[in-house]
Amino acid sequence: MKQRFSVAFTIIILGTVIGFFINRPRFKKDTNDFGRSFNNERQKIGVPKIEENWFAHNSDSTGTTRMNKSHLLETKAPHHFAKSVELSKGQLISEEDSYNKFLNDSVDCRIFYEYSYGTKQWHCKMSTHHYGSYPPSEVVELTLIQADSIINSWGLTRE
Repeated sequence: MKQRFSVAFTIIILGTVIGFFINRPRFKKDTNDFGRSFNNERQKIGVPKIEENWFAHNSDSTGTTRMNKSHLLETKAPHHFAKSVELSKGQLISEEDSYNKFLNDSVDCRIFYEYSYGTKQWHCKMSTHHYGSYPPSEVVELTLIQADSIINSWGLTRE
């Protein structure tokens, strides 16, 4: 009886492990199709590119969020903080880029650029964040020119 239980238990464990490897999530196609290899297309329309030192922070079939490794430590310098790529059934829907500047020890400012591939339109906004509070303290809609002007004043460009 004990040996029969052991064999059954082993079969269940092996089946579970094999099933996991066969059915595990596969993100390669989606993330590679619209990863760094897509940067030339981004540059043609002015969408910021994915830099070499960026990594996929979060990824699934609906998209990927990438971040700059060097900015994970709390840098005070203005920086391109993150990029999110939204997918639907393997098709590129939109991209959102966020830029961050610390204003003082308790407040930072973020500029968000969202480009919709369906409508070919930009949606930009600025938010201020007080540390320890969520949601943002203030959110203001911006034009593309206004958003560019702000990050340019920080010494950054949308590339």
